[in-house]
Amino acid sequence: MERDLCLIINFLREQMVSKANERGSFVDEQVVELSQQLDFFIYQFQLMKSKKRNQFMFGFYALVSAGNKSVSAVS
Repeated sequence: MERDLCLIINFLREQMVSKANERGSFVDEQVVELSQQLDFFIYQFQLMKSKKRNQFMFGFYALVSAGNKSVSAVS
């Protein structure tokens, strides 16, 4: 999934820059449309990364909490 999003993001970025050079403007309607599509996929990528990070941190804190309980039970 992550790799697919990266491929889509890179493709859209190349298309947007190419279209902007072809049209001579970054405010051309087609360029703006590509930019909006690119924004959407970048946002999806960031959400995915954020969820992975949150899942990791939740697991990490759960392990730390469990470790603290076992240490206090031994003491």
